[in-house]
Amino acid sequence: MSRSRIDRLCRRRDVPVREKTLWRMLYESASRASAVLALNIEDLDLPNKQARVTVKGGDTMWIT
Repeated sequence: MSRSRIDRLCRRRDVPVREKTLWRMLYESASRASAVLALNIEDLDLPNKQARVTVKGGDTMWIT
C-alpha cells in the first residue's frame, strides 16, 4: 500500500482507532503482523516511539 492510501484510511471516522494503529504500525515498521498484534502496553517505549517485539527464534528487537 502507498503512504497516501494509509493516510486516507487513517483519516476515516468509520474505522476504529485500533485498526488505524495496526495499519500505521505495519506500514511504518515493516514488521510482521503477528509481531505487531502480539504487542502489550509494557512493550511500548512511547517517548522514543518504539516497541519491543519477539522475532522468530525468540530474539528480541525494537521496531520504530
